[in-house]
Amino acid sequence: MGLTPLQKLAVTLRKMYLLDCADYFWFLRMYCLHYRSNKKFRNEHKTIPIPPAKIIYDIQGDCDLYGFYAAGQIYANEISNIITAERPKQTLKILDWGCGPARILRHLKSSDGSSWELWGSDYNSQSIAWCQKHFSNIHFIVNGLSPPIPIEDSCFDVIYCNSVFTHLSAAHHQQWIDEIFRLLKPGGFFISTFHGEAYRIELTGDEQRRFDSGELVIRDKTCEGKKNYTAYHCDRVVHALLSSFSLVKKLGAFNSSRQAVWTAVKKY
Repeated sequence: MGLTPLQKLAVTLRKMYLLDCADYFWFLRMYCLHYRSNKKFRNEHKTIPIPPAKIIYDIQGDCDLYGFYAAGQIYANEISNIITAERPKQTLKILDWGCGPARILRHLKSSDGSSWELWGSDYNSQSIAWCQKHFSNIHFIVNGLSPPIPIEDSCFDVIYCNSVFTHLSAAHHQQWIDEIFRLLKPGGFFISTFHGEAYRIELTGDEQRRFDSGELVIRDKTCEGKKNYTAYHCDRVVHALLSSFSLVKKLGAFNSSRQAVWTAVKKY
């Protein structure tokens, strides 16, 4: 199966460095499309903190509040189950790296009654400022597009990231893995998602050949760290990236996403 007409158009716009411009008009379309349903959501959930529409769009490609809230709950539950299975009945300090507007983090809690201290970091200062205003029980910190995060070594028991490496350059992949390794305690647990085999079908012929040969495939010509800057990872790339860790596992995908979920443990 080849690319859809819309995907082909995106490839062309990217080559012309016009994708970000076109994306703004797509945002306006999504905003109008979901206006009525989002108004209904707000009326039904008056106490739920809702980030600005542009922040939501930047992380999920539409402005659907029902989808935003439901996806956060689903991801949080799945991540919680992974953490609890790996670290049952423990007091943990957990970092959501690339937390955005706390879509997942706001819902994260232990399924076995363990005490978790929650932290979130993101390079979008607007998202972090919004989070700090609305979630006083969670610690938030701004990080740069490049490391370090201004936190001491061996600080966290668990670090997870959902769709962060999927939007970083090759150079930043290794830099951030080194930073995550620094921040984890000995024996610390890492969870990450990647654009794996399930996304191969969305690549052009040349990109598929590079993907199959074991290359990290990057679609750039737009702002790194944003959703339109995309990276695709075959298993060989992920294994190499996580080579400093022990007990590296590929878990498959979350029920709500096609992204491949990988876990790794920092050596004691």
